[in-house]
Amino acid sequence: LMSPSASAIDLTNAGDYIFRIYPSDSYDGMYLANFLWNRLQVKTVSIIYLQVASISALTQVFKERFELLGGKISSIENYKEGDTDFRSLLLKAKNTEPDIIFIPGYLREMAILLRQAKELGIKKPFLSISTFFDPKILNLASDAAEGVLFSSPSFDPLSNLPEIKNFVNTFKAKYNEIPNILAGYGYDVVNITFAALKSINNITPDNIKAALYNINNYPGVTGKTAFDSNGDVVKELKMMQVKNISFEMSNL
Repeated sequence: LMSPSASAIDLTNAGDYIFRIYPSDSYDGMYLANFLWNRLQVKTVSIIYLQVASISALTQVFKERFELLGGKISSIENYKEGDTDFRSLLLKAKNTEPDIIFIPGYLREMAILLRQAKELGIKKPFLSISTFFDPKILNLASDAAEGVLFSSPSFDPLSNLPEIKNFVNTFKAKYNEIPNILAGYGYDVVNITFAALKSINNITPDNIKAALYNINNYPGVTGKTAFDSNGDVVKELKMMQVKNISFEMSNL
């Protein structure tokens, strides 16, 4: 089984025949904690997170790593999918005077939260996870998303890398739109599977598994890809930021 988008931490130990090309929530949480502490020198974080299994697990990994580094979680609050009023949570977070507010969640709720933060005049910077990298958030939140930092795999539809240019041009010709990050994962998961199949003569489950484990720095459109001993992807993440209601690489 090869997943293009599964991020749940529990998948790591689900079996030796399961692979994913999407970074696990654990990987994302660790990366963000390290970025805040080492690059931004952030000391205090307030967290408002969506209470679903994958986001809760990511939040716990982030919290534990940030505290281990020496940081302080000034407040932590959660909400349920479908909630529409985040004002009290935002005010609680603001009152703890954090350096940044971490808001891991899904697009709809994050957009409403950001709009309400703007209405309340909250000037603190916001941080999110790789689910934020979707153009829909720019329509849902508009200028309330300005300045939000978030993690992302290395996919840039404007890149001059041959593999990305070819993918983007083919996708635009077929669908008359620029591919988003999930389209990139769908493209990579097929090509990586094909590369593994092409490398073996006798196609059996065990041989396919061995071929996937042997893949090293495959040049996918979502970044160079390899797998660890659990079938989890080893992939470089990067930081992005919303600037002028568009996504840009962060220079922080």
